[in-house]
Amino acid sequence: MDWECVAHHKVVAVLPVNHPLAKKSRTRLADLKHSFFVAMSEETHPGSRHWLSQLCGQSGFTPRILQDVDLESGLMTFVAEGLGVTLAREQIKNFPHPGVVFRPLASPAQADYFVAWHGENHSKALHQYLDIIKQQTGLY
Repeated sequence: MDWECVAHHKVVAVLPVNHPLAKKSRTRLADLKHSFFVAMSEETHPGSRHWLSQLCGQSGFTPRILQDVDLESGLMTFVAEGLGVTLAREQIKNFPHPGVVFRPLASPAQADYFVAWHGENHSKALHQYLDIIKQQTGLY
């Protein structure tokens, strides 16, 4: 299996509008210690649970994950319903959802996005696809 990083994104906290931290302009990760989290499913986003645990671990806690979702839109729905908070790439703000607010982290964090493929695949189409992704994300 081969893989390559194709994008770097800033991370934001996604909070229900009635969450006490929603009134602040920035969120300290440590302030989420006692909150339940909604997380991306390992089935659809391999490595996401490790990334979330590692990021929270840097602030001295393990996230208490209440619900997994398959799509980023599911994060928004469950957070809006008050089932937890989450950390997500900043681009999630492009999918506004009633009932949630986005707050930058006081200590910036990053989410890296990768593409993986079978190492035996040397097709021209694959390499053209990777070039397109890199051009679109500004890594080229």
